[in-house]
Amino acid sequence: MSLPNQLPFNSYQANGASTVFTFEFYLISVDDLQVSIDGQRIDSGFSVIDVGKVTGGSVIFLTPPTAGRVVMLERVVPAYRSTDYQDNGDLLADTLNKDFDRLWMALQHISLYLDLTLQRPLLSGPFNAQHYRIINGADPIDEQDFATKHYIDQVALAQTLRVPEKNVSLLPLAKERANKLLAFDTGGQPIVILPDKGTAADVLLELEKETGAGKVGALTPDKDKTTTQQALDNLADRASEMEKSIGDITGGIGEWNSTVDYEMNEIVRIGLSLYIAKRKNSQSRPLSSKTSINDWCPLLLNDPITVTVPTLFDTLTQAVTYFDKTTATQPVTIVINGSIADKNIQVTNSALRQLIIRGGEIQLGTDNGIIAKGSGVNVEVNNVKYIGAGPTAGGDKWTNTAVANFAMDGAAMILKSVTTTKVYYGAQAARAFLSAEYSSFLSGGDAGVLAFDGGQIYLKRCESNQCYDAAHGLGYGYVAEAGGSIWLQNCSSTLNVIAGLFANIGGHIRDDDGRHSGNVRACKVCAGSNIEMMGSQMNNSNTTNAEVLGGALSAWNTQFNGSKEGNGMYVTGGGVVHLHNCSTNSNKAYGIISEGLSSVKLYSSHTASGNKAGPCLPATFQQLGENGGWISN
Repeated sequence: MSLPNQLPFNSYQANGASTVFTFEFYLISVDDLQVSIDGQRIDSGFSVIDVGKVTGGSVIFLTPPTAGRVVMLERVVPAYRSTDYQDNGDLLADTLNKDFDRLWMALQHISLYLDLTLQRPLLSGPFNAQHYRIINGADPIDEQDFATKHYIDQVALAQTLRVPEKNVSLLPLAKERANKLLAFDTGGQPIVILPDKGTAADVLLELEKETGAGKVGALTPDKDKTTTQQALDNLADRASEMEKSIGDITGGIGEWNSTVDYEMNEIVRIGLSLYIAKRKNSQSRPLSSKTSINDWCPLLLNDPITVTVPTLFDTLTQAVTYFDKTTATQPVTIVINGSIADKNIQVTNSALRQLIIRGGEIQLGTDNGIIAKGSGVNVEVNNVKYIGAGPTAGGDKWTNTAVANFAMDGAAMILKSVTTTKVYYGAQAARAFLSAEYSSFLSGGDAGVLAFDGGQIYLKRCESNQCYDAAHGLGYGYVAEAGGSIWLQNCSSTLNVIAGLFANIGGHIRDDDGRHSGNVRACKVCAGSNIEMMGSQMNNSNTTNAEVLGGALSAWNTQFNGSKEGNGMYVTGGGVVHLHNCSTNSNKAYGIISEGLSSVKLYSSHTASGNKAGPCLPATFQQLGENGGWISN
């Protein structure tokens, strides 16, 4: 009989009552069993039964070990040979087998302890202590020696100027410290000051430095890289531009007066906000009625403002266009009352501090919804519902059509409690950032959410369900491709006809605590893309739960269970998978299939049980499978 591959030790925590402790490994001799309690070896006070059984035996203590103490049963085979074969003597199979078994038992014991040593990769890379302490080290001597805590505390820090607080601010940059003295402000934080002999010339030298603008409160993009003279020149340029822009104004700027007939291009002020007359004899109060929209144009809004659609503006597009010509230092809020029909609502003005669109329902038909475009554009959509004409209504990501929420070209878009249904894409980002929380993307076409062309999307507690384009056979919950990336936290997907998650053409998805069940596939990764998962559930798919087709997938504490017609995971085309403490259980076919020059690495306590066809293909670990697939643990 060959020697089984068994773990050569068992450990238990005593309860103060039990006297019988089992060992689940093969022993040839009772002398090969080492018994210890809390790391201290004991040689008496117990008996051993069932020595010689392949499945193991038991240790029976005369007195129960004290509760809480750790009982260790370990097979320790000494590295020497006791059998001496004689010339022309008997060569019995039993004796020979036991001799070889002892040899392999000793090697298994050595291998067990080798795995616990400080190790590094074979060809290159650092040693890895795997988060364990290293004790009893000597103090450093040479430059590249590691420093002990004793050396740091008693030598290094003893020669360092210290403070009792936990931290202290950094000193300024060298160019700011030059020719100055170290001092401390009223909070005890370090600053640099001019010497007592400082003169007006010293002050002028400071203002002339690259950091001079920061000392006079200059309004420049980077005060740390601007001299005072450059800041003054910038201020003069801005004043000149302002003079040109108001050169055609016929009168001065006065407070609103309802009895006055205003001239065209005349400016009035209400509170801190400025409006310019669009035609002569305009007495309509700005933003008080639909007439005032035609009479006045906002010039400068320094107060927060809220308007309604369709009460004041007929459509959302009309309201956005009105404020898209404005410089606003405070948020502008547009409230949608009831349901409106609108489309292609573009926000492009970066001079708006923030545009907030809130409430109501937008009927999109086959067109786009709200589009935020351009660097500096900041749009928030709150509690809005979008309804399209159907998930197959002419959508295409490359022509930017049939998108409910679209951030592009440097814009930032925030969705809160938003719902989209029957549109081709619920949310999309390209070369821009979009975030959403507590939002639902339902009955989409190609995808509920799409990040592509460098777009970045962050989602929290969102769902993307029932996506299906019957004309093209598409339908994904969340898609990242062409350099796009998505980070999901506590999100879900279900009933999508291709996959819940899809990474393609260099896309990246991270999924934390996701629930992606009941899709045709829970996730799919293609060439050059990757998906990371932490604590996710990728279960109960119609086919395979996870498909890795040349891409990479890493998962921690994640389930790939209960595939109805396929595998827990299928890896091919050079795909690479790392699974840490994951499960591929109760699937219709295999737990894991690896083929086509692919690699699957299992860490920690991975389980693959209850699969109808078997735990994996290849059938055993550390073995090349069909077409060069590899699975190892």
